[in-house]
Amino acid sequence: MKKVIIAVLMFGALTAPGQELKKVLKKHSSNPFTNEREEYEVLADDKKVKHGLYKKWVNDKLTEEGYYKNNKKDSIWTRYSGQTILNIGNYANDEKVGIWEFYINATELDQEYDFTKKVLVSFKPPKKNTIYQIISDIDTIYAPLSRPPLIIGGQYAYLEKVAQNLRYPVEAMRNNIGGTVFVRFTIDEAGKTSDFKVINKRNKSLDMEALRVVKLIDDWLPAIKDGKPVKVIHILPIIFAKD
Repeated sequence: MKKVIIAVLMFGALTAPGQELKKVLKKHSSNPFTNEREEYEVLADDKKVKHGLYKKWVNDKLTEEGYYKNNKKDSIWTRYSGQTILNIGNYANDEKVGIWEFYINATELDQEYDFTKKVLVSFKPPKKNTIYQIISDIDTIYAPLSRPPLIIGGQYAYLEKVAQNLRYPVEAMRNNIGGTVFVRFTIDEAGKTSDFKVINKRNKSLDMEALRVVKLIDDWLPAIKDGKPVKVIHILPIIFAKD
């Protein structure tokens, strides 16, 4: 109910008297299998400025909706996958503000993050209590964590970043070489990453691509043990699926 009230109030601000708007329908295709359609409003006297309701469909399925104010994202925005909400939250002046909710599926909340306070509000604990290698100035221990290292936005944010950036090396594809490359790296107490290394060398081109993609993954929240951030060794799998 709170989100609906916020949306109504903001929509009232967006459609203040004196603002004449014109609706725009834009269609395009990024590849032969994907058709995209956008519908939004612009200022009648400056058609480059989005102002008002925005919606986007991919292959006739609604994927995103929200509001613009003077060409900047404003008020409540929602992203979808089919009928499932992926994330929902508010923008102000084109920046995420307040608490955003990130979902795994239609019923499971994966993570809540407060972008104004820059703090994690809640997260879905992993099913297995994994033992991590924890590094300190005086010793290295193996122990479970109160909170594992996390990416802001949850599991979907990680999968989306990999999907958007991963490029199957042409040589490996031609030779039908695939599999999973495991990349090991360090996440420190501030969420900074370093010391990237492939721990199961398979193919040079696959290894290099896996390293490149993992290095692009940012927005890490550090691991927590006993209420304090700790430096840990983390491992991510990058899958190169063969046809």
